Amino acid sequence: MWNEISRLTLGNGCKLSVYIDDITISGNVVPDWLLWEIKKQIHARGLVYHKERNFFNRVAEITGVIVDEEGLSLPNRQHQKSHLLRKKLYQETNEENRITISLSLKGLETQRKQVENAR
Repeated sequence: MWNEISRLTLGNGCKLSVYIDDITISGNVVPDWLLWEIKKQIHARGLVYHKERNFFNRVAEITGVIVDEEGLSLPNRQHQKSHLLRKKLYQETNEENRITISLSLKGLETQRKQVENAR
Protein backbone atom coordinates (compact mmCIF):
# COMPACT_ATOMS: atom_id res chain seq x y z
CA MET A 1 0.00 0.00 0.00
CA TRP A 2 2.74 2.47 0.98
CA ASN A 3 4.69 1.82 -2.19
CA GLU A 4 1.60 2.46 -4.31
CA ILE A 5 0.69 5.64 -2.41
CA SER A 6 4.28 6.84 -2.73
CA ARG A 7 4.29 6.08 -6.47
CA LEU A 8 1.02 7.98 -6.97
CA THR A 9 2.17 10.94 -4.91
CA LEU A 10 5.67 11.34 -6.33
CA GLY A 11 4.49 10.64 -9.87
CA ASN A 12 2.20 13.65 -9.63
CA GLY A 13 4.71 16.15 -8.28
CA CYS A 14 3.69 15.91 -4.65
CA LYS A 15 5.46 14.84 -1.48
CA LEU A 16 4.36 12.05 0.86
CA SER A 17 5.17 12.29 4.57
CA VAL A 18 4.19 9.56 7.02
CA TYR A 19 4.62 9.75 10.78
CA ILE A 20 3.18 6.80 12.69
CA ASP A 21 -0.48 7.03 11.64
CA ASP A 22 -0.46 10.50 10.07
CA ILE A 23 -0.27 10.82 6.30
CA THR A 24 0.50 14.18 4.72
CA ILE A 25 0.41 14.89 1.00
CA SER A 26 1.95 18.25 0.14
CA GLY A 27 2.80 20.16 -2.99
CA ASN A 28 2.02 23.30 -4.95
CA VAL A 29 -1.13 21.58 -6.20
CA VAL A 30 -2.60 18.39 -4.74
CA PRO A 31 -5.38 17.30 -7.09
CA ASP A 32 -8.62 15.99 -5.59
CA TRP A 33 -8.41 12.89 -7.80
CA LEU A 34 -5.02 12.06 -6.25
CA LEU A 35 -6.48 12.19 -2.75
CA TRP A 36 -9.33 9.96 -3.93
CA GLU A 37 -6.83 7.42 -5.34
CA ILE A 38 -4.97 7.38 -2.03
CA LYS A 39 -8.22 6.88 -0.13
CA LYS A 40 -9.05 3.95 -2.41
CA GLN A 41 -5.65 2.39 -1.63
CA ILE A 42 -6.35 2.68 2.09
CA HIS A 43 -9.86 1.24 1.82
CA ALA A 44 -8.73 -1.60 -0.46
CA ARG A 45 -6.64 -2.93 2.43
CA GLY A 46 -9.57 -2.88 4.83
CA LEU A 47 -8.30 0.24 6.61
CA VAL A 48 -10.18 3.44 7.36
CA TYR A 49 -9.10 7.02 7.94
CA HIS A 50 -10.81 9.08 10.58
CA LYS A 51 -9.55 12.60 10.12
CA GLU A 52 -9.05 14.74 7.07
CA ARG A 53 -7.71 18.29 7.07
CA ASN A 54 -6.72 20.56 4.22
CA PHE A 55 -4.42 23.56 4.34
CA PHE A 56 -4.14 25.90 1.37
CA ASN A 57 -1.71 28.81 1.23
CA ARG A 58 -1.41 29.17 4.98
CA VAL A 59 0.64 27.97 7.91
CA ALA A 60 -0.28 24.47 9.07
CA GLU A 61 0.57 22.43 12.13
CA ILE A 62 1.11 18.82 11.17
CA THR A 63 1.98 16.31 13.89
CA GLY A 64 3.34 19.00 16.19
CA VAL A 65 5.46 20.74 13.55
CA ILE A 66 4.72 24.12 11.95
CA VAL A 67 4.87 23.99 8.15
CA ASP A 68 4.96 27.19 6.13
CA GLU A 69 6.52 28.52 2.94
CA GLU A 70 9.90 28.84 4.69
CA GLY A 71 9.98 25.23 5.90
CA LEU A 72 9.55 23.49 9.23
CA SER A 73 9.72 24.84 12.77
CA LEU A 74 8.54 24.01 16.26
CA PRO A 75 5.45 25.63 17.71
CA ASN A 76 6.06 28.31 20.35
CA ARG A 77 4.66 26.04 23.07
CA GLN A 78 7.64 23.69 22.57
CA HIS A 79 10.10 26.55 23.09
CA GLN A 80 8.17 27.63 26.19
CA LYS A 81 8.18 24.08 27.55
CA SER A 82 11.98 23.90 27.16
CA HIS A 83 12.39 27.28 28.84
CA LEU A 84 10.23 26.25 31.80
CA LEU A 85 12.04 22.92 32.19
CA ARG A 86 15.46 24.65 32.18
CA LYS A 87 14.20 27.04 34.84
CA LYS A 88 12.84 24.12 36.89
CA LEU A 89 16.12 22.21 36.52
CA TYR A 90 18.08 25.21 37.80
CA GLN A 91 15.86 25.41 40.91
CA GLU A 92 15.59 21.65 41.59
CA THR A 93 17.73 20.22 44.41
CA ASN A 94 16.54 16.59 44.40
CA GLU A 95 18.93 14.56 42.22
CA GLU A 96 16.28 12.11 40.97
CA ASN A 97 14.04 14.98 39.90
CA ARG A 98 17.00 16.65 38.19
CA ILE A 99 17.64 13.48 36.18
CA THR A 100 13.97 13.27 35.14
CA ILE A 101 13.93 16.92 34.08
CA SER A 102 17.24 16.50 32.22
CA LEU A 103 15.84 13.55 30.27
CA SER A 104 12.77 15.58 29.32
CA LEU A 105 15.01 18.40 28.11
CA LYS A 106 17.10 15.94 26.12
CA GLY A 107 13.94 14.62 24.41
CA LEU A 108 12.83 18.14 23.50
CA GLU A 109 16.30 18.93 22.15
CA THR A 110 16.26 15.78 20.02
CA GLN A 111 12.87 16.77 18.61
CA ARG A 112 14.17 20.28 17.83
CA LYS A 113 17.20 18.86 15.98
CA GLN A 114 15.01 16.50 13.95
CA VAL A 115 12.85 19.40 12.79
CA GLU A 116 15.85 21.63 12.02
CA ASN A 117 17.58 18.85 10.06
CA ALA A 118 14.45 18.27 7.98
CA ARG A 119 14.40 21.86 6.66
